[in-house]
Amino acid sequence: MNPELSIIEFKNKDVLSKSLSDKVSYLLDKTISLSKDPWLVVPGGSTPVDFFDNLSSRNIDWNKVHITLTDERWVKTDSSISNEALVRNSLLKNKACAAKFHGLKTNHGTISEAFYSIKKRLEVFEKPDVLIVGMGLDGHTASMFPNDPNLAEYFSLVNTEIFSRVKNKDSEYERITLNYNYLSSARNIILLIHGLDKMEVLNKAMEENNPMKYPISVFFNNNLEVYWSR
Repeated sequence: MNPELSIIEFKNKDVLSKSLSDKVSYLLDKTISLSKDPWLVVPGGSTPVDFFDNLSSRNIDWNKVHITLTDERWVKTDSSISNEALVRNSLLKNKACAAKFHGLKTNHGTISEAFYSIKKRLEVFEKPDVLIVGMGLDGHTASMFPNDPNLAEYFSLVNTEIFSRVKNKDSEYERITLNYNYLSSARNIILLIHGLDKMEVLNKAMEENNPMKYPISVFFNNNLEVYWSR
């Protein structure tokens, strides 16, 4: 049976970014009102940049907000392809510069060398209040790609590690991804996509509902909301 997702369509990126910022601001404020520090987990890539820019100016008690990434490339944090660099430049500015950011990258040469340092760093992670995920044209999300032989391990709910090392044979660099057992614990999960091509991929993923082919499908049973603009 095909999943029924809540898909909210917007006429353009600007309207989507404002609406999503409204939503995320409300959710973060709600957690803060309960005397808790909210956790916001966000993707990299170019798609969320406008949303980040809008959210960064919102009147939120940012010094109580914790932010981390769904995944990261194992490159220098000032690299043009670093997700951390993207978030620092696009989100951690204006009023949001007061937020507490938790990067996934260390100074180690490889993820294997950094494993215990990363594990220690991630011990402070709490259940996310808001998770924003992205999706590639191959249906991947975070750094969980189709045809990865370790995909089932990233998806497993009995996998007690928050993160996994990802090494695709076609990639020149390693990646780190947060595993599904942590990401799916989020109280609110939102997929952010732009373009007809992305919606076409999402429709195919909904038709097949096979996370091994379209990894984004793993979130279909988590009350996933989709924010989409053409």
